[in-house]
Amino acid sequence: MDEKDRQEMIEIVREAVQPLESDIQNLREQTRRDTQSLQQDIQSLSEDVIQPFMEMVARRFDQVDARLDRLEQRIIAVEQRMTNVERQFVRLNDEIADIKTLLKQHQEGHPTHEEIDALEARVTKLEAEVFSDTD
Repeated sequence: MDEKDRQEMIEIVREAVQPLESDIQNLREQTRRDTQSLQQDIQSLSEDVIQPFMEMVARRFDQVDARLDRLEQRIIAVEQRMTNVERQFVRLNDEIADIKTLLKQHQEGHPTHEEIDALEARVTKLEAEVFSDTD
């Protein structure tokens, strides 16, 4: 192969490579544009969809937490009320036992009208407390 043939071959290869180089440059430019577009789409998706969704989820969790806190406070109030009711129950049982003891003593003995009046007053007070709707 002489120099002329070699030069012709180089020219043929250059002519064949030139459109490929142009295609590669076009592909690079298109890839760069596509990458920029994709980055913008991702940013838009993040700002328009993901971020509002995360904020909504956070609000919902806050609402659930607030509801659970209120329920916990209500349970504490119920527990406190039950403690008070238990104390009242014990006190009322003691009062009933004391009244029964006095009643038995009065049935066996000869009570005065004042003793019977006092016993009736205690029973009336006890009935009022037990049957009241305010507690």
